[in-house]
Amino acid sequence: MERYLSSTSQKTDKDKENQRYHREIRGTRFETDAICVGQEAERWPGQAVVPPISMATTFKQLEPGKPVLYDY
Repeated sequence: MERYLSSTSQKTDKDKENQRYHREIRGTRFETDAICVGQEAERWPGQAVVPPISMATTFKQLEPGKPVLYDY
């Protein structure tokens, strides 16, 4: 069973290279594969080793001052 995940339906040369790399690693578990997918530094501005994460979320309110269910 192939455990490599891709965010697009068409595989690029880089995707194929990563797929070959993951096949060469013996004994890796799904958790290891899942956390490593998409970690290519070339994909991010400045070639950051760790991709950016979102530290804030905005919640929609139906009316100003009347939050829905929870107010954070």
